[in-house]
Amino acid sequence: AFLSLGADLDQAPAEQIFGFREISENKLTGDYEENFDLSISAISDEEMALLEGSGLSLSQRLSNTQKKSWGSLGLNYGSMALGTLEAYYDEEMLQAALPDYSSKVFLINLGEGLEEEILNAPVMDLAGVPQEEKAQMAHSLASALNSPFGETVTAGELWDRFRESGQAVTDFVEGVQVEKVGKETFQMDGKDVKCTGYEVIIGRDILVDFIKSYMDFIWNDEEVKELILNQVGASLELYAQNGGGAEEGYDQMVQDVQDAVDQVCSALTDVHMMVYVDGDGRMAAWDLETALNSEGEEVSLALNLRPQGGTYLTQNMTASIQIEGGGDTISADLEKAGSYENGTMEESGKLTFSADGEEASMNWLIAYDSEGETWDASLGLGTSDAPEMFTAQAHGIVDELEKGTRISASMDELSLQATGQEIKLEGSYSYQKTEEAPASLEGDQLNVFTATEEEWQSVIDEMSEKFQGILLTPMFQDGVQ
Repeated sequence: AFLSLGADLDQAPAEQIFGFREISENKLTGDYEENFDLSISAISDEEMALLEGSGLSLSQRLSNTQKKSWGSLGLNYGSMALGTLEAYYDEEMLQAALPDYSSKVFLINLGEGLEEEILNAPVMDLAGVPQEEKAQMAHSLASALNSPFGETVTAGELWDRFRESGQAVTDFVEGVQVEKVGKETFQMDGKDVKCTGYEVIIGRDILVDFIKSYMDFIWNDEEVKELILNQVGASLELYAQNGGGAEEGYDQMVQDVQDAVDQVCSALTDVHMMVYVDGDGRMAAWDLETALNSEGEEVSLALNLRPQGGTYLTQNMTASIQIEGGGDTISADLEKAGSYENGTMEESGKLTFSADGEEASMNWLIAYDSEGETWDASLGLGTSDAPEMFTAQAHGIVDELEKGTRISASMDELSLQATGQEIKLEGSYSYQKTEEAPASLEGDQLNVFTATEEEWQSVIDEMSEKFQGILLTPMFQDGVQ
């Protein structure tokens, strides 16, 4: 029943039209390029009008197969182009360039000798790094820069390994008490459907055993540990007390997380559920009740879910969660509706939060017309006192579309309104698979950690001169006009 909630997501309209799953998978394992730009077209506040024309542009080309990446960021302030930052990365080097400010391409050679280069770098003295901090900083920075490119372990892979590693999953399933009860009628796929109910009780002890078994598996999985140490080893060194290394930081992090898990487990109680399924085994209803007991105080939790189907099970649904404790009640309610007919997709929803007699809500609408290739979206935020505290409305067109492979979309207008003011923006986005590998930056290379103070002073002087030129250009243009 629970697996059915995500079993048919490939039938979701957005997936059928755009192929987002294939795009996501390619971003993790394949090669692609992406472009995004956003700019301010109008501002209602006259004092802020000078920001009109401001914006940014982002581009990246990434190859997971060759472990190379390139990216650029461009910024505008009003009608003035502030410049572009370019960067390139592979397993041997990291490059960066500010072509509008410097003729140099800044280079960091990655590998075993990086820590020594950082430790003896003249730029460390130029930046005023104290001598006693250099070794720690050099080690942390070298570890971060030398981290492996794009290696991950997904939650699905972890779960499969955990399930195959021992009896924990089997023991949990066998320990759950399930009793078949009567039938009830629920709305599914636009029809009244009689569904079979099951009363489910998950005892506190088997729940605690399962949680602790899973956490023990995570901490004892050598691949996970190696990835954590490689990806965030520098952060773990900072996490460690008394200047310890990444291993010490990892052990300390594990202990802190374990303490938090133990605290949660000590407060758990039995979980009571009612689950209803239709004739195909799809979930039609789920009600859950449990509580947390900590130091004599009880907090109760109630959850309700009603998947109502459509082109996929959760296209139309309602859900709610309620937390009570100490005389206070906090609740959240979700209503979601969608349709997909004649190439037109529409999805809307409303999420409402309530606490202490106050209410806040968020509502949204997304629509796409395949025939006209147009899209619309809106978002609203409100409270009991200000029902339209914030609104956002956008529309545009999908210029190019090849499912899962290529998409190019423009945003003709995004209107943001709050406190009586309005800002309008425009932009575009594109994505496509590519076989073209990212190229390294060309130009006069300056090694960041071996460059002398004189070389850095020359760079600073050049950047200062060009920055002043960029600032003065609009003034000269205004004078000519």
